Amino acid sequence: MAVFRRTNPIDLDLKIDAFQDYLFTNLSIDGLVNLDDWNCYDRIYANPNDQGLIPERYVKGKEYDEVFYNDKFKMTSFFYASPDRPKADGGMVTAEVSLVVQANILEIFTTVPHRADEELKNAFILLSESYYFAEDFEWIGVREGISNVYSEFEKDGVKYHDMSEKNVIRLRYKVRYTPQCCTDC
Repeated sequence: MAVFRRTNPIDLDLKIDAFQDYLFTNLSIDGLVNLDDWNCYDRIYANPNDQGLIPERYVKGKEYDEVFYNDKFKMTSFFYASPDRPKADGGMVTAEVSLVVQANILEIFTTVPHRADEELKNAFILLSESYYFAEDFEWIGVREGISNVYSEFEKDGVKYHDMSEKNVIRLRYKVRYTPQCCTDC
């Protein structure tokens, strides 16, 4: 399975889930033959290890998996939410959410003769701008380069550089949601 989604998401996770589904359903990239080549994770956690924080997805119980770049897939992605959640107008909450995309651009853009980092970035920017709930999931910018993309995380464990066929980008969003009461979670 290539898309990893929450079961019965609420609040921020509900907004992320809808956007994740939109991206996974609508992304069209040359060379990404089947979506099994893309591990698309939902919201991850910044968990501590001996060196600092690392991005991990929740599996079950006390089990987590690290989600840094994995060369077994042409592309992986995950969402990360800032721990700050300021109140917005009308009882809404605002969160900064990032989508981190890690890709082997040579394997994805097989017909592009140059380094296709702009093509990867533009594919996600165009989808972000055309998202039908853009007022709740507003694209506000992009970051590039290992240090910027993984700014919250310990980078000593990252074994590649953002060069040649490997590319990482971080799209940033302002997400608005109204907290809901969860009685059957």
